[in-house]
Amino acid sequence: MNPWQPHFRAVNSHGVRRGLRLERTYWEYLDAMSQSEGRSVGDIIADIDLSIPEKGSLSSAVRAFVADRLSNRVEMLEGYLSCELSIATLSASTAPTFILSENKRILHYNRTFVRYVRKHFNEMETSDILKNMALTFDLPTSEIFQTLSNDHNKILTSGFAFGVSERRIRGKVNFVALPRPNKMLVMVFIDT
Repeated sequence: MNPWQPHFRAVNSHGVRRGLRLERTYWEYLDAMSQSEGRSVGDIIADIDLSIPEKGSLSSAVRAFVADRLSNRVEMLEGYLSCELSIATLSASTAPTFILSENKRILHYNRTFVRYVRKHFNEMETSDILKNMALTFDLPTSEIFQTLSNDHNKILTSGFAFGVSERRIRGKVNFVALPRPNKMLVMVFIDT
């Protein structure tokens, strides 16, 4: 059957019968939503009907509702997949690597990063190092995030310094964008 073929269907909700002409693909989504939420299609449509202006079209409101729900699900899945893929990439990297937030918080790091830190600060506990570490880059963090936000395919290189107490490690890092639906993160690869 053609998913774009309009199909008339009558639905009931709280004793009120409504008739709608929608393309089959919309009816299929409403049926699936009805099953997953344990509500009737009529109840879903009644809720949509309550949200439209007095002279609005119920069919248009249902289409907009379905499009909005699907858009939200796609955004959620993209965020989930982006996060999972980022952590997998981080784990697979042979370079010391970490994921950085805009406020310079290290959110995730790989085992190679832990070995790198231990090698340079071997007299301290790893947890103390990570808790007390001061991190600076030659480029301002805001500039890093803005540049990568404007061009997700760009790789930025900068100098860096890690410090704990009086000890410092200096070197070069590469930044790669990790665009997410709600916030931007950056994956940082230390050039050893």
